[in-house]
Amino acid sequence: QTKGALDAQTFSTEDQRLATMQLKINIESLVKRGTIAFNKEMLGSARQYFEKALQSLLSTTVKNDYVTTRQADVAQHLEGITDALKHTNAKDAAKKAKSEENELDLLFQPKKKW
Repeated sequence: QTKGALDAQTFSTEDQRLATMQLKINIESLVKRGTIAFNKEMLGSARQYFEKALQSLLSTTVKNDYVTTRQADVAQHLEGITDALKHTNAKDAAKKAKSEENELDLLFQPKKKW
């Protein structure tokens, strides 16, 4: 080998290794941001981070143990976020319904005489 020249086999091996490293960095960053957003109760942002991480994992050509375990982890986080969003939305809807009910009761209560 001469300086700076690589054979095709070595080049493709190193290129694959670098692609795997970039994928790991990307996924870890997205999962970390998603976890921070979830802990701050920013469920929409957390869902976006985890969906982006899952999409990256699904579209990658690299298929190894890391990718499969991370796919399962990210999918589990997404299910948790979905459940939390459903719970929050139900709670908000109940609160809004109660508020509207109180307003209607005030509107249609028996009139007071002056």
